[in-house]
Amino acid sequence: MRRTFRALLILVGVIVAASCDRLPLLEASPRTVALAGGDVGIAAPAGYCIDTGNTSDFGAKGGFALVSSCRSLLGVAASPAIITISIGPKVGASQVSPAAFADALGNPVVLASEEAGAVSLLHIASGGQDTLPGGDDRYWRAIRVVSGRLVSMALYAPAGADEAQARGNAILKSLANRLYDPGPTV
Repeated sequence: MRRTFRALLILVGVIVAASCDRLPLLEASPRTVALAGGDVGIAAPAGYCIDTGNTSDFGAKGGFALVSSCRSLLGVAASPAIITISIGPKVGASQVSPAAFADALGNPVVLASEEAGAVSLLHIASGGQDTLPGGDDRYWRAIRVVSGRLVSMALYAPAGADEAQARGNAILKSLANRLYDPGPTV
C-alpha cells in the first residue's frame, strides 16, 4: 500500500515537473490587449488567448485581433475554434440591432438571432468553412459598440463542433461582454 502511494506521488511529481516548462509559454500568450489606439480593450474568455502574431492596432482607424484556444497557441491538441475581432473607426451609433447587423452583412440566412444587452448575435447558416478550412458551414457573429467604435466578432469552428452550435453563442457572448474601454493611462 505504501509503495503504491509513493509511486503515485512520484508520478504526480513527474507530471507537475514536466508541465512547468509550459508555464512561461502560457504567460507569453496574453489574455488581454488594448487596440484602436487604446480605445478598446479585449479580454479573452476562459481558455482563450490573444494570438499576438495575428493582431494589429491601426490606431484611430481601429484594429484586428485573432483569439484562439490558449492550448492551441502552445501547439497542444485543442479545439481549433477561432475568433476574429475587427474594430472600426468611431461611429455615432450606441447599439446595433440584430436586424441591422444582418442587413450590414448582406442579409445572410440567419439560424438564430439574439440581443443580449449591448450585444447583438447572429448564428449564420453558411460561409464558416470559407474562413476555416474543414470548418462547419455555420458560424457565429456578434457586434457591440465600445468607446464609440463598432466591434465586430466572428467565431468559426470545426465541422460538427459544439462551438458551431450553442457553445459558440456562449463563448462569443462572453467575449463581447468582456470588451471594455481601457480609459486613459495614468
